[in-house]
Amino acid sequence: MIERRTSSFAADGIALAAAYGVVTWLTCFASRIVLLPQTAVSFEWPYALAVFAFYLLCGACLGMLARRHLRLVFVALFALNAIVQLSRFIRYWTVACCLLAACAIILEMRGRLPERLLNATNPWFLSLALVVPLFAGGEVFYERSIVVRAFAAAVALTIILLLAVLWPTVRNAHATAGVIALVLVLSLCALYRDSPKDSGPPRRAAAPGLPNIVVISMDTVRADHCSSYGYARATTPHIEQFARSATRFANAYAASNMTLAGHASMFTGLFPTAHGAHATSEWGFGVPLSSKPPTIAEILAARGYRTMAVAGNFIYLGQPFGVMRGFQYLDARAPITTTPSHSSFDLTRVLPLILSHALHLPPPPPGREAGVITRDALSCVDRANAEKRPFFLFLNYIDAHAPYLPPRQFASMFNPGGLRFDGDLPDRKFADQVAGKLQVTPAEREFMMSQYDGAIAYIDSSIAGFLDGLRARRAFDDTLIVITSDHGESFGDHGLVGHGSSAYDDQIRVPLFIKEPGQHETRVEQRETSLVDLFNVIRDQRDSMAAPVISESFPFDAPPSFRHPGRAVIHEGIKLIVPERGKPELYDLRSDPGEKSDVSASAKYADARAHLEQEFAEWWKRQQPAQAGRTTIDPETEERLRSLGYLR
Repeated sequence: MIERRTSSFAADGIALAAAYGVVTWLTCFASRIVLLPQTAVSFEWPYALAVFAFYLLCGACLGMLARRHLRLVFVALFALNAIVQLSRFIRYWTVACCLLAACAIILEMRGRLPERLLNATNPWFLSLALVVPLFAGGEVFYERSIVVRAFAAAVALTIILLLAVLWPTVRNAHATAGVIALVLVLSLCALYRDSPKDSGPPRRAAAPGLPNIVVISMDTVRADHCSSYGYARATTPHIEQFARSATRFANAYAASNMTLAGHASMFTGLFPTAHGAHATSEWGFGVPLSSKPPTIAEILAARGYRTMAVAGNFIYLGQPFGVMRGFQYLDARAPITTTPSHSSFDLTRVLPLILSHALHLPPPPPGREAGVITRDALSCVDRANAEKRPFFLFLNYIDAHAPYLPPRQFASMFNPGGLRFDGDLPDRKFADQVAGKLQVTPAEREFMMSQYDGAIAYIDSSIAGFLDGLRARRAFDDTLIVITSDHGESFGDHGLVGHGSSAYDDQIRVPLFIKEPGQHETRVEQRETSLVDLFNVIRDQRDSMAAPVISESFPFDAPPSFRHPGRAVIHEGIKLIVPERGKPELYDLRSDPGEKSDVSASAKYADARAHLEQEFAEWWKRQQPAQAGRTTIDPETEERLRSLGYLR
């Protein structure tokens, strides 16, 4: 008798876990994958089945432990999960729903719940009532006001309660249709939120003869890992071919060592201190760009250009940080992870993470893959051609960003030793670095670099596909094309990994190629160049590289010894690093490109140091630090920043 009752409690737990797992997956993933497959990552069926089986196992254990109070314990766990969330809306709404559900369950157990409401406490309706309203208010309308989010969640909850009341009096087919309709409506709303934002072409007509402009940003690609800059591995053969009809800048430097500050400088022509969109001691992930400085997209739109952007970095190059202001068409959608749970309100998000570690599955990607970016960018070209307007198109490829997840054929391209895949290695090293205990073994360094180089090769092949698409549309020769990167990456160099921590060359020296309209010959420019000047190049459609070569570091992901801002000044192969605290450093990049030997105390370099110090002092006098703009980021954006490793 006892054994039968124990198995019955286990069966109750399995039923509840199965209902919850199905409802969560259908609500968060299935409909969006069917309706928008281009933003979904590959589906791992064995992993998905293992996750579902793990749900059932946990449900059985919970049923045997909780026994008659199974649903109350389930509701309590759901509320406990919400309490630790960043989003206050999710936290408070969940607790309110859990109190309502707990009251209903207690009334049912005491026989005081009206018969027509009994369905509201069965596993399916209980799961729907807890998950769907939060999906409506927490995911579909996360960018809207708290009033809109609460209204959406309340409407979803009301519909579910109505279905529970009407379920015994309507045919099952009608009830099922109601559930499907609810999920479909929410999915369409989510698709609208994640769909590209298009305000349409400008009303003003463009002057005749304006060239098209394309800017390609290879997120996190350092110059010395490009074969077009002498790297031993063939990471950028297609860009090398492109360079035969373009100018290669041998010594180009990003304005900073992170995506937000670097792109803001490209688009405004201001250094990070002036535009203010960089990490601070209070806002480690960065302050959004204020509305004061005009962006290059706004300027070109005013000239009649069709301004369009397709970005893999959906955080910093999405709407919340303001860098993409002026782009009439902005496609910065996030990839939909189909198996690891990504929903901040998901009770069982820890279970998929446990299994992904056990099965050595890759973590969620940092953004949409390069092939998708290329396809969507060519669609933008077709759109602009149909409108018969000159276009300014910005592309951002993020595949080289940690955790370095190139497609399989590129992942094995530079990994001849067959090192075992470890998708969490970069994140573990970043955490060790922040804690001040970083150690990178030669094997770990080699593995991360092999995957990083494979990702660069994948970006290179995707850029080749885009350029071939331009040629096929007869839009290549007369287009100004810029290929560059926003910052580099460290792999144990100077005791650092990742980026956003120093002003050494591995984090700020980047590739830069510029093909002017009608250019067919190759040129190489040896002088140091700042990406701050890209603003002038794009605006004037000519070489306007005249800004001092200065790069600013505002560490946000650094060990204790690097947690202070600093600036690097580079002139004729000599580099001075001026930290806000500590001793300056001086390097001769011509004989010491790895910046191993600090020559600041050498009399041989006294004149060079004095010149750089004077240049820095004059530059600093001209800077007008930006007033703090909007420094509030919604909790969901913070959660996405955390998922990409920008917050720890």
